[in-house]
Amino acid sequence: MILKRKKRFLPAGLSILLCMTFMLYLPVLASEKGYPYDDPDLYYYNSREYNGEKLFQGTGTFKISDDDSSSAISELGVQIWSELNPTKGDLLQQDLYVTNASGLPNEESAKKAEKKVMKDEEYTYIKSAVLFTPPSQELRSNMLGSPQQFMTYVYPRNTKNQSDGNYEYTAEETTFAGYPAVITRNYAEEAMESGGYSIQCHGSIFLYVTDMPMPTVWFIQDAFLDDQTLTDKKQYEKLGPCYAALEIGYEYTGSTYGESENQAFLETKAREVFNASENDFKSLYNSYDKSITFNTKKTTDIKVNNKKPGSVHESVDTDADSKSGETALPIPEALAIAILGGAAALLGAGSGANDSDSKEKKNSRYQMKFKKDFGDNIKAGNQPVPVFARIVEITPEGNEIDRPDLSSMLTFNSSDFEIGEVITLGGYQQAMISAPKQAQDSGVLSISFSSDEGSFTNNITFRITGEPYIEYSGHKGTNQMYILGGSGKKLTMDCKAVDFPQPPIISVKGNYTEFLVEIEPLGENNYRIFVTDNSQKPENLEQLKKGFDVELSAVCEDETYPSSFTVIQCFEGMAADFWGKPKEIRGYKDENNEMAKTLIGFSLGIWNESEGVLDEVAPQDVEIHFEDELDIYKIIGMKISLDENSNLKHITNFVFQAETPYPSLTSVKGTLTATSKEYSYKSDMTLIPDIQQYSENFEKEFEACKKVIEVF
Repeated sequence: MILKRKKRFLPAGLSILLCMTFMLYLPVLASEKGYPYDDPDLYYYNSREYNGEKLFQGTGTFKISDDDSSSAISELGVQIWSELNPTKGDLLQQDLYVTNASGLPNEESAKKAEKKVMKDEEYTYIKSAVLFTPPSQELRSNMLGSPQQFMTYVYPRNTKNQSDGNYEYTAEETTFAGYPAVITRNYAEEAMESGGYSIQCHGSIFLYVTDMPMPTVWFIQDAFLDDQTLTDKKQYEKLGPCYAALEIGYEYTGSTYGESENQAFLETKAREVFNASENDFKSLYNSYDKSITFNTKKTTDIKVNNKKPGSVHESVDTDADSKSGETALPIPEALAIAILGGAAALLGAGSGANDSDSKEKKNSRYQMKFKKDFGDNIKAGNQPVPVFARIVEITPEGNEIDRPDLSSMLTFNSSDFEIGEVITLGGYQQAMISAPKQAQDSGVLSISFSSDEGSFTNNITFRITGEPYIEYSGHKGTNQMYILGGSGKKLTMDCKAVDFPQPPIISVKGNYTEFLVEIEPLGENNYRIFVTDNSQKPENLEQLKKGFDVELSAVCEDETYPSSFTVIQCFEGMAADFWGKPKEIRGYKDENNEMAKTLIGFSLGIWNESEGVLDEVAPQDVEIHFEDELDIYKIIGMKISLDENSNLKHITNFVFQAETPYPSLTSVKGTLTATSKEYSYKSDMTLIPDIQQYSENFEKEFEACKKVIEVF
């Protein structure tokens, strides 16, 4: 009987054992299919990298090929995370979809079907029908993720928004190129007062490519704009599956033009032309319905199998220490037990511990240690720098034991820094990190001690800095400072050393005869620049301002960083502006056969003591004189008038013009003098002769002389 019973129950026992084995294997099989895209307890967003690995990217928007406008490509990256913050959670899975679309209506097909203008005996008509693929695809928010979503949420909004428009708007679900689709229709008729009738219809075909599913959460906000009362679970249930979409546009018209008294006839003909265009559109529609094809390839990378909803996660936010060295962060004992799946895993690093050892080891503490050989800043666009992390055990006696077995469970992650290959080095996990050239002012590096049961993460914030530089607080926040020439005054400008690891030693490069530059440190990377004027004011000013570039050298940790600021030396008085022309008055006619004009402007420079700058103003009541050494100006006449066309606040322009030509082969030196109040200006000028007129006069006199000689 016993043997019989064994024979009877052996198959049953084997079946139960196989079933249990299969059940144990089921979660692994399920995980190989990947995580769903509609789980409210998971998070779906895209990060640039994870633990030093570049992640899949792509929005799912179709991009038309530059080489072949009848084809398009779409890349969709889907990342599934355990937490909303990528620095605090785990990347569970990433999927990449690459879809190639071909046979699309392109530019060539659009040209073949573009508008045709035809003339009949009694009227002119326009007939057109075209399908095209827009280079700029419609926004995802205006298409949503399926035909059902479009008709439920987008269509009512569009109908409401276009209720006051000229077009009659409709939409319906359909199938196009083998995929579920929506076709929208904007229809309008218009009678033209000048004589004619136009009927137009245009819209879009939205194809929802079911080979490219998208996370439901990406569409929730746009779908439920008018209803925020639903729970997350209800929102997921109402939306259903979501997919990437491709837009194809279309348009067909029929219009007639003629005499206004024949309006009824023109309307009838317009409907005939429109019906013919509609038939052309249907023919194109059916043709592309068969020709458009999609080819999708999917890559799935599962990072964490069977993420448990009961797992424990904790993170701590810290700031990087301003000095190099190693810092320690305690791991809560209960969390460490959860991460390692039980207290037995927290026994010492050595093997073969007895029961008494085990009891002592239960009270050990654990720390995550972080080490670096630099301060709290990482330079943007610079070479990668190494950072180190490890797990250590602190025994009840206070002894520190290195745990390389636990250190190997550490991972590095950041959405702000680029993370290179992670290696094991001397009991540490080492990662090379760097900040991109275009970066924020700070970034977070996350170091996680994790397993399927939970995780402990240290989110370390670093300052991200650029190349060290000197920041000046000169005039209006610039690197410019003004000094008054000939005054002997000492003026100041503060500056600050920015992004230097240590306060630099700043010195002036070179010497300047016009002024003396001195620099005094004020503490905390702040400095004060003193500039003392050493110049003599010239008797006659040619310019009110003159700029000098002063070069500085900032030395820090054996590195030299050049910098410069500008000293603008100013003089009070009157100066003239010849607008880039020579200092001359032209005694000849221009190409318009008019006496040439010379434009000269005058400015006054007045020192503004409160602002520390020179104010340039347009002088009033200017007295101007011009004379030459031969008094030629008295013979030919000299007209000096205010330029009515100029309206400048800092300068007054005058026009100088000889009244008659000055025929000669040689120029004449002259003097220009201008005076306004207590200021004056004086400068040499030249009167340029009219050589051509001189030659003509000479020729006439020569001919006259010849006649006299011939007579006598």
